[in-house]
Order: sequence, then structure tokens, then C-alpha cells
Amino acid sequence: MRYFFVILILLVSTTLFAAEEKEKGYMGVYTGATTDLPEVDGAPDATGGVEVQDAREDTPAYKGGLRQGDIMIEVGGHLFTEPENEIDAKFKEILADMYEGDKLPVTVLRMVVTKKMVANGFEVDAKPYLQDPDNYITGMPDESDLNLTVHKEWVMKKFVITLGKRNEGALPGLPEIDQTDLAGMFERSDWEPWVDEVVDRYDIREEYDDLRQRLRNLHTTNDGYRLPVIAAIHRDPFLTESISRNLVDTFETGEFETMIKVAEFMTGKEQEWTEPEFSKLPEDADEEGFKSWFVSNMTPLVEELQSVYDVFSDGDKDFLMKHRFELTDVFSDMIYIHSDEDLDRLQRNRHTIELGGKIDQAKLLKATDGIIKFVADSASIVFKWIEEHPDVRAIETKWGKIGFGTKDHDWWRDGDFKFIYDPGGDDVYADGTGTAISFDRPISFIFDMEGDDAYQSTSPNGAQGSGMPGVGLLFDGEGNDTYIGQRWAQGTGFMGIGILMDGEGDDVYHGTEFVQGSGMFGLGVLTDIEGNDQYFGTIHAQGCGFTNGLGILYDAEGDDRGYSTGKLATNYGDPGIFDAWSQGCGMGFRGIASGGIGVLIDSAGNDYWEAGNFSQGGGYYYGMGIFSAGGDGNDTYIGSRYAQGFCAHQAIGVFLEEGGNDRYLTRQGVNAGLAWDECVTVFIDEAGDDYYNGGTGFSLAASAHNAFMFWLDKGGKDEYVYPAGPARAGGNDYHGGHSLSLFVDQGDEQDIYTCETVENDVELAWPDFGIFRDGKAELKSPLEKPKPENK
Repeated sequence: MRYFFVILILLVSTTLFAAEEKEKGYMGVYTGATTDLPEVDGAPDATGGVEVQDAREDTPAYKGGLRQGDIMIEVGGHLFTEPENEIDAKFKEILADMYEGDKLPVTVLRMVVTKKMVANGFEVDAKPYLQDPDNYITGMPDESDLNLTVHKEWVMKKFVITLGKRNEGALPGLPEIDQTDLAGMFERSDWEPWVDEVVDRYDIREEYDDLRQRLRNLHTTNDGYRLPVIAAIHRDPFLTESISRNLVDTFETGEFETMIKVAEFMTGKEQEWTEPEFSKLPEDADEEGFKSWFVSNMTPLVEELQSVYDVFSDGDKDFLMKHRFELTDVFSDMIYIHSDEDLDRLQRNRHTIELGGKIDQAKLLKATDGIIKFVADSASIVFKWIEEHPDVRAIETKWGKIGFGTKDHDWWRDGDFKFIYDPGGDDVYADGTGTAISFDRPISFIFDMEGDDAYQSTSPNGAQGSGMPGVGLLFDGEGNDTYIGQRWAQGTGFMGIGILMDGEGDDVYHGTEFVQGSGMFGLGVLTDIEGNDQYFGTIHAQGCGFTNGLGILYDAEGDDRGYSTGKLATNYGDPGIFDAWSQGCGMGFRGIASGGIGVLIDSAGNDYWEAGNFSQGGGYYYGMGIFSAGGDGNDTYIGSRYAQGFCAHQAIGVFLEEGGNDRYLTRQGVNAGLAWDECVTVFIDEAGDDYYNGGTGFSLAASAHNAFMFWLDKGGKDEYVYPAGPARAGGNDYHGGHSLSLFVDQGDEQDIYTCETVENDVELAWPDFGIFRDGKAELKSPLEKPKPENK
């Protein structure tokens, strides 16, 4: 059976005889074509069909009777006998002329499973047993008998579905940015007049305005997970640069310790937080006095954090503790969670997303702000107390142990140590330390002053500054440290907040998936202040933000190297190419929940960053990704497909490079500035003699399917190795309309272009619409607009 992504949303149209506009019909299902059909008595002789992979309760398909796992063998009177690779096209063809309110007859094959359980002679509900067999059996009396009978049978059913319209029942669109508390915070880009200038020069104002309106229309409704800044950028692409730099500046200035700016940025609402007050540790405090002081200060912090999770019932919390990582297990293997063949797991993952969406992110950030301030403000006092009480190594609390280290080699192997103060030495930290992973004990932190430390965790999820749920913090002052973790390690938040801050030293970070600054329904931050550091991940690593999440990797200084690749072979089928979704990547669950924001900030140094597909400043499905490189270092960026300022499917991509002689490379193509399918991408390189290799295609200011792409290199003698040439736009067959690609090399230096159709100091343009400008930009060939019948 071969699955592929299809969502049956058909475009708005009108009929000649309709008094009002009538939208094309909408079923609201994810499907996959199949020719693997069971034998069912009485069923028509189809050779293939359309399998329903997901049908939510609020969709016309579900209301009409369709369920997950159904195989539609006949739709609208058409029996599927096509080859598997033609079934999807035929299905869409059948629906192409149907409108909201139309009736669609379908014949399906359905697996019906009946369960009968008898315990000690009485028929009982099988569900409790199936949920936890061992626990159920343990609770039965001695000498009990239990018999479970399961009968599976394929049957044929017929339904008539009344087609609806897209976004029926959706939430209203988010308010305009100037109607929120963010009004006036962001400036319009100084390159906006250039865009207006070329639009008017080539007489494409009507087409351009249509593109802008199509992007605005993405936000006439929202799914409840949409971030206000993402809506603002689609509505006005000229805010992209300012919004991106605002977020980058928040972290580069070190102000993230007060989470208030992050809360305002993510919610669009002004926050008024009172400064927390903490009692001072008495100078003569003994062990009991220290415990009393610690507990009295921590109690309100824990209570405030736990109140964030009061939106969950006890049943919700039990569900999340048992099932939450199933979501990321599936997502790390395939981004289309709706294609999961385990239909029960799919429904659990949908429920996890719905629960995660209930968390008030501003409240979570406020609670974290207080915890950070307590740990930071009291650290010097605590370390002084440790010197004066060398015999006290541990104190018990109801939230876990407080651990007091020495300046020698300490081993922190007991995960019950939730609060660790270590003044120095080459220490080892193992599983559970610096990790908050339950609702009952929602805070954990490590404060290590110095030493070449080894942070190593074999736990499959959570390590080294992670909150899942809760708040996990790790502060390491000095030393050449090594961090090794699995998933959700090294500054990660999943329904919580995780922060790792490393001060000085040449550090090495190893992780697998969802690591090194990743946030989902929460915040994840990895900050490294000084040193020549190395970062290793595989997928969803190094500044990744998912639904209702923000993920930041911030490296302030040093010549750094970062890799995220090598695990998941790309589903494009390209030999030797891996997917990564890393290094400043923001993404959502397509068709289910809008995405978050992922940011990689590298403020200085001669750096090397390499990643697989979908990496280095890009977004996917209402997500936003930012890659910001500061300083005048000579940096190297290597991507594969979709890299270095990219986006796909209603998303936003941003790549900002301050200076240096940089190299933009690809293992394949589709890199260095591109926008695909109702997207906005901005790529800006401020200075330097740069080298760009566009690979196989769709690179260097490319756009398609109603996308907006602005590309700017402000100076330097640059080399562009890309025979296809910059500023290509189209096709636009997904939605009709047009795209816009504007490529500007602003410097006066003589650049090198391998494309024979472009050259220095000229302006060129072509339909649908691409504009190339270099240097003095002498107009060489005016744009010839497409003939009306080709629009």
C-alpha cells in the first residue's frame, strides 16, 4: 500500500446561475490511494480505492459516516479500477465540479472489530483490560478466569456525504498587528520602495495586489494555534525583517532572563508582571535553616507553575504522562502524523495536540521568570553557605533532593537530585538531573560554577535543561564541557520550558531529535556565551519551534561547527540526502495545527553549519524559521533541499547575515532564498565577498504558488554559480495567481554570474514575476506581461 498526502479542500468558484458565490465542496479528510483491497462478499469489483487516514468529528466526511480506515472503492458512481498512481487524480477529478451542499454517494469497505470479554462467568467491558492488561489482571481475585474473544470482519457500507465548505466552524482571524499590544513595535523595511518601484515600472500592480491579498486571506480564520507575528507577516511582508531582528535582539542583549518580552512577542499582548520577592538566607542558617529558607521560597514558585497546568484534569495529566512522547516519536520519523497507520495512536496524538494548546504560554513564561530569578539571585549566597557547611551534601524536599557539590570530582548519578549546586571540579551528571518531567515535581535545576564537566544521559527523553512538563534549568559557568543526550535534551521545552546556559569553554553538544534549543507548547533555549563549540544533532535540532512553541540556539562568540543530518533518508528519494528540519526551523502539524518559531543566532566567529533538508532559516505550515549570523566572520553554510532562507506551505523563512566572506552551498539545490506555496521569505547578506552555489535549481530568490521572495546582497565581490539564474518565479498552478521574486545585488563590485542571461549593472524581469537587479541596474529588457489568456 502506498500512502501520500491529500487533503480534499477545493477552491472557491462561482457558477453562471448562482445568485451568490458558492464555494467548492469540502470533505475534510486525509487520504491515501491503495490497491490492497480485502475480499468482501457482495462488494463491486474495484481494484483500488481511497483509504481514509483521518476524519475528524467536525468534518463533513465524519458527519456523513466515514471513519478512519475506511476504503472508498466507489465515489460519485465511479468505481476505482485505475492503477494506484492514478487513483488520487481521479478522486480529485470527481470532486472538481461539486459544491458545498452537494450530495456525494460513496461505497466503502470497513473493518469491523467486535470484542467480547467474560470474567468469572460474567460479560464485562473489555476496555479497561485492553488499556492496561497487567494492572487489570493484578486486580482480579485469585483463581479467576478471563476469556477475551475478538472477531474481525471486512464489510461493505454505503453513505451519502453532504459536502461542506472550507473553514466552516473555524475561529475568526487574528486581529491586525496594529490592533494588538504590539502596535508600533515593528518598523517597515527600507526596501519596500524598491518593490513598489518595480511593480509600477512593469505595470504589474494588479497582479501584485492580488498576491498580497491572497497572502492576507490565509488569516481570515485561524485554527487556534496561530501566532500573531506570523499572521502579521503574511498580511504585510515588509514587517518581516523588523519582527525577526526584534526577536534576535531580545536574546542577544541577554534580556531573555526576564521572560516578559518573549511572552509579549508570542502572544501579542502586553504583560504586566510584578517582581517576585524572596526571603534572604539567614547568615547563621544550619541544615534545617537552609531547608526552611529554600522551601519557603520555592513553595510559591512551584504553586504558580503548577497552576499553569490546572487547565488539565487528573485524567488529562495521566494521559499526557503516558502518551505525550508518542507524538514526537511519530513526528521524528514522518512529519505527516495524519498518515500514521496506527489509527488509535493517531487519535491519541491529536488529543495531545489539543491538550498542549490549552497551556497559557504567558503564564508559563511568567512562572519561569520567577524561578530563574530565584536561582540566579541566590546562587552566590548558596555557594557561600556550601563553603561554610562542607559536610552537608544533600537535603530532602518533597520535590526532590537538593545536592551540594565540592570543588573536586563529583558524580551526580541519582536522578532524584532535582536541585544541584556545584562549585567546581570535573563533574559527571547523569539521567534526570536538570530535567523536569512530571506535574508533581515540576522544577529541576543545576548550577555548576566551573570545571570540565560531562553531562551524559541515556534517558530516551529529557536531559540537561529540559521541561516536559515543568521547568528545567542548567547553568554552567566555565569549562570545556561535553553534553550527550537523546531526545528533548540541552535546552528544550515540551509543554514546559527548558534552558541551558553555558558561559565559557570549548563545548561539545551531542543529541538526536528535538535537541539544542527546541520548543513545542513551550520554550527551549540553549545559550553558549564563549568558546569554539560543536553541535551535533540528527532531526529537529539547533533552534526549532513547533506548535505554540519557540526554540532558540544562541551562540554568542567563537568559531563554531554545527551539524544536523545523518539519520532519516529524505522521502524525496535522493541518494545520500537526509531530512533534518533544523538550524532555525519553525513548523506545524500540517492540516492540524499551525507552527511555532525556530531561531538560530550565531553572533560572531568563523562558523560552519551543515544540515539536511529543510534547515537554516525556514518555516513549514504556518511556522517561522530565522537564521541570524552576526559579526564579520567568514562563514560556511551547507544545506540540501530547502536551505538558507526557505519556506513551504503558508510559512515564513528568514536568513540574515551581517558580514564576512561567506559560502552558501548545497548538497543538491533549492537553497539560498526561496518561497514555495503561499509563503514569505526574506534573505539579506550585509557585506563580504560571498560565494553562492544554487545547485540543481529553484535557488537564489525563487518563488512559486503565490509566494513572496525578497533577496538582498548589500555589497562585496560575489560569485553566483547557478546556470538557471536568480529571481525565477512560478509555476503557480496550485492556486492560480502569481508569485514575486526580487533579487538585488546592491554592491558596485563586479560580480561573477554563471548564468548567461544576467550580468552586472543591469535590471531584468520576466513573467509571473521575477526581477533581477545588479549594481547600477541599467534597464535592459522591459517585462512583457503574459497575454490575458495565460494569466
